[in-house]
Amino acid sequence: DGMMAYFTKDVDSVTTRRDLPVGSAAGGCEHLAEVVSWEPIIPREDATIRPPDMVNTEYFCEVGPRIVVIGVLNYADDRRTPEYQAVGLRIARSVRIVPPKSDSR
Repeated sequence: DGMMAYFTKDVDSVTTRRDLPVGSAAGGCEHLAEVVSWEPIIPREDATIRPPDMVNTEYFCEVGPRIVVIGVLNYADDRRTPEYQAVGLRIARSVRIVPPKSDSR
């Protein structure tokens, strides 16, 4: 949860935070969480008009002592947002830790 807090500390609003089921593949995510937040593309105080919002979708994949973060960023009005998020989730679920190959010299 500390890593999620770090990545979302400066966003205007976190809209969802949820745990997702993980697959049973060896070396894959032991815990997987999705955090979706919205924020203006530039700070509102720096804009002369209302700037468009962007959607940040981050997937936090815990693999052993490591946390791998996959980020998806797009405009809030993009009707393909669910498709982009599905790709990000597929990437997160594909993360594997592969042990180093032994040196056979």
